[in-house]
Amino acid sequence: MTLVSCPTAQAAKRVEAFLANSGVVKGHVARMPFGFELMPAEDAGGVHVQRAVSLDITMDSKPGNVDATFKVDWKASEGGPYPSFHGQLAIENEDYDSFWLALRGTYQPPFGFLGSVFDAIAGRRIAAQSAREFLAKMASSIEAGFQADEAAKPPAPAERLR
Repeated sequence: MTLVSCPTAQAAKRVEAFLANSGVVKGHVARMPFGFELMPAEDAGGVHVQRAVSLDITMDSKPGNVDATFKVDWKASEGGPYPSFHGQLAIENEDYDSFWLALRGTYQPPFGFLGSVFDAIAGRRIAAQSAREFLAKMASSIEAGFQADEAAKPPAPAERLR
């Protein structure tokens, strides 16, 4: 889960704007780059791997719901030995000025039993890191958009009199 500093009332609209800016329009599939480190970032021997994913997200709740949900499906665009993910992106109310983004679901590691072994050793960590990075990228974009919109507003009447 990732906390976003933006009013909860704007959450669904801001998530949809992020998706539209990323190429996801009304639930159509878009390609987005995802990356992960095979070793911790502080380890100089780490290898960065990045793959484009086909991402399909559609609103799964009534428009206007404060706690909106989106159905999420993604898989590697060019195929290969990468898991596919099926789940839900949820907007969860924290307070008036912030909300949580939560990504929940399941993924299927490739290669059957061997994939399950790799998943137990490293795959789960890679999947969790990819999800955290996706949510962090979304949160950063939402917060930047909100801050830019707030900065562009004219000053309140009391402030104009000073």
